[in-house]
Amino acid sequence: MAAAHGTATTWSETGWDRIIGLYGLPGWAGASPVAALNRPVAVTERDGPQHGLAAREAIVGLEQSRLWPAAVAGDPRRSGRTAEAAGELEIVASLAPAEGERRLLVSGLLDVRPEPA
Repeated sequence: MAAAHGTATTWSETGWDRIIGLYGLPGWAGASPVAALNRPVAVTERDGPQHGLAAREAIVGLEQSRLWPAAVAGDPRRSGRTAEAAGELEIVASLAPAEGERRLLVSGLLDVRPEPA
């Protein structure tokens, strides 16, 4: 997984097919909640937000995870639905257990929060 990310010269050149294939190995995607939620992120990168959403909706039992809203935020953000993405990021930022994680999420929130009218 790290090699697929580390050998790409740009984000768009990342080996998303390879990464998705690794998530397909027996036991890999179910190894942790993070792994289960990261697979739909990779699907989004390769196939687009609608496919990532479908892959995420196939996950059962993680809807109460504090990581769920972060995973959910990516698809509306990439689809231009920034208000929806901002709402999801606000939820996950409020649940972040560490200040560094909270700062990272808030910086993402600043990228998608609609400007006041």
